[in-house]
Amino acid sequence: MTRAFLISSGLPKYLWAEAHRHAEWVYNRTPTKAIPSGKTPFEMATGRKPNISGLRPWGCHCWVRVKTPEKLGEHAVEAHFVGIDTEPKGWRIYWPGKRRAALNVMFTLTRKT
Repeated sequence: MTRAFLISSGLPKYLWAEAHRHAEWVYNRTPTKAIPSGKTPFEMATGRKPNISGLRPWGCHCWVRVKTPEKLGEHAVEAHFVGIDTEPKGWRIYWPGKRRAALNVMFTLTRKT
């Protein structure tokens, strides 16, 4: 799954750790044959169904709000979604210009037409 994320997104290979972290998150919320009654590993560990409402395509284009924008400056910065962080809750975002990924809590997903 990690390789598929990297290839389909076109993002740099040095983001393999972010891709693997997200693949692990997805895998733990996917039913497997090894667990009876179609439960997920997450369900077996916590006793509750996983919430996948924040799931987005790995590497998708998004906009991250600037915390304190200047009046005539940018109010959002282009980035890429690279995962969900559970501690604290938020999204992991990759900024191509900075060549790094970090946690952010507010972003807007853009859809390609």
